[in-house]
Amino acid sequence: MGDDIDSVTRVHREKGLSQDWVVFHVGLGMSAFRASDGRYAWFEGQSDAPSQLFDSLDDWYLGTLRAEYTGRYGL
Repeated sequence: MGDDIDSVTRVHREKGLSQDWVVFHVGLGMSAFRASDGRYAWFEGQSDAPSQLFDSLDDWYLGTLRAEYTGRYGL
């Protein structure tokens, strides 16, 4: 798997991710953007179904990365 959006998305689509999603972050989970409605999603572990949906990139950040690192780094 490469470091660019296209190759990362392609690999996850081959594993069952819907064609609607474009992957932009992989870490403890996976994050993707859905162009059809502009929503962002968090996928737990290896799931191909989102566990959380967000209406904006700000909401995604606050609900994922910021929530994870607030206590750890005192943000």
